Amino acid sequence: MRLAMTHRILLVAAILIGLLAGTSSAQVKGPRLKLSTTVWDFGTRDQGEKDRKIVYLENTGDAILVIKKVSTSCGCVEPVMEPGTEIGPGHREPLVLNLDTNKGEGEIAKVITVESSDPRQPKSMISIRGTILPIWSLDVHTLNFGQVKNGDHATKVVRMKVRKGFDVKLKDVQFMPSDKIACVKKPFKEKNGDYGWDLEISLIGKMETGGFEGIVLVSTDYAARPQRGFRVTADIVSSTRVAPGRLAFGLLKPGQKKTISVRLEKTLGHGLRVVDVVAKDSHLTCKTTEVEAGKIYRVDVTLTADAQSGDIRGEIEIGLDEPGWRLVKLPYYAKVVKP
Repeated sequence: MRLAMTHRILLVAAILIGLLAGTSSAQVKGPRLKLSTTVWDFGTRDQGEKDRKIVYLENTGDAILVIKKVSTSCGCVEPVMEPGTEIGPGHREPLVLNLDTNKGEGEIAKVITVESSDPRQPKSMISIRGTILPIWSLDVHTLNFGQVKNGDHATKVVRMKVRKGFDVKLKDVQFMPSDKIACVKKPFKEKNGDYGWDLEISLIGKMETGGFEGIVLVSTDYAARPQRGFRVTADIVSSTRVAPGRLAFGLLKPGQKKTISVRLEKTLGHGLRVVDVVAKDSHLTCKTTEVEAGKIYRVDVTLTADAQSGDIRGEIEIGLDEPGWRLVKLPYYAKVVKP
């Protein structure tokens, strides 16, 4: 009895061992991708240098491995391998990584992604690390002036720096739009030998209220990286004070007239001009008077009530050149009461 039981136990154990061995065997079948390295640390490079790295893709499986796609998150490293490349069992193919330091700067931490038919790991990563030192640089990518009152003389400085030991000459600074941005170039030299130019960027001309965006392009004689640019942004706000902000005519009897004077005063600089006053309501008449040339205007708004009016409400529009176009909308209200 005990012997029979022992035989049964041994039989079950043999079956389990066979099943496990079969499963293990099945798990190792198919294509397998092995990378010769998973990291390329290219160290510290001067901008303008180029290099290449070869990473071998080896198929350690027992079926054909297909490299579906190789992509990069780094603009300065270009992988070279045709999509659909097949690698037989026990063979390998070179993946060429081309480094162009003109397409990046600063500390680089990116990845190359290899997508393959390896069922265990369909995506494999190669880390790209290093530092690219620019020969010349700008200290901003976007120059934001923030909130600027219309007519204000706003200026900020952008530093263009050249590393010591390198000969770079500033050729030109261009702006778009050219009637809104100006630049004064002032050379400097630091104690450590770095040198360059401070670019005093100013907002000029007629600036319309609202968001402003422009571009500055800096050109040099450095052939490897001759140009760099930056955006210029600002929020242009009105510098004209309008009072009152709404016209409350109150209670009026039929036939009664009432006038409210609106004062428009430019609080910064000169150049204010009232271009137009629009009142579509037949109850209203408007008269514009220039009180101080380019600085203060008065708009007299007169409302005439009639017996059929009831509630009178609406909006008048005053078009201003501050300089720069601005539309002022003033709500008005009156109630006509019968005696």
